[in-house]
Amino acid sequence: CPKIHFVTERMGRSVAEINRFPPYLGYSLQQRILPRYEFLVHCRGDANGVALASMLTPADEVFARRVAGSTLEEYQRWKAESWDQDLYVSEGSAVLEE
Repeated sequence: CPKIHFVTERMGRSVAEINRFPPYLGYSLQQRILPRYEFLVHCRGDANGVALASMLTPADEVFARRVAGSTLEEYQRWKAESWDQDLYVSEGSAVLEE
């Protein structure tokens, strides 16, 4: 499953974290998981210490402000200017298939 592989290989987390937050498997890898993970890395340098539920559950404004320590406007600007979904998805797919 690409989502499990992503969380263990790219994020460096354990399957136990997915067991603690099963709704993770219902979120879109391309639309929710990848952009939020990459924005956290952009803002904080990494996403360590951020629980999957904290990263994925909140609305964009709450995620940007409380989790990433940024603003909704910055998150939206980053997605519009810096987030190349096709690039990340193709790179992510390569990582996920290895």
